[in-house]
Amino acid sequence: MFPTSKSPTELCTNAIRHGARSTVTMILSFVAPLGLLLAGIQLFDVEVSRERFFLLALVVVGGVMAVQVMLESSKRTADKLEDVLRSDRRD
Repeated sequence: MFPTSKSPTELCTNAIRHGARSTVTMILSFVAPLGLLLAGIQLFDVEVSRERFFLLALVVVGGVMAVQVMLESSKRTADKLEDVLRSDRRD
């Protein structure tokens, strides 16, 4: 199941790199929409109260999280389907 050609050190390094990459992606996926929200508010010169801004930010971040969950779920489903198709070809 696990690749035997790699040392434990290489496996740990790869795991740390993957974790750091996904963390940076996650942070950017929250910061970018909030930046766009702020830019839109400034661009259209809209007066927004602090409470409304936090509500908008919550909606934006919630929407981003929902899209990420759906994409990850569809990716897992596609991976499972690919595994099933591979196992059928072997048989």
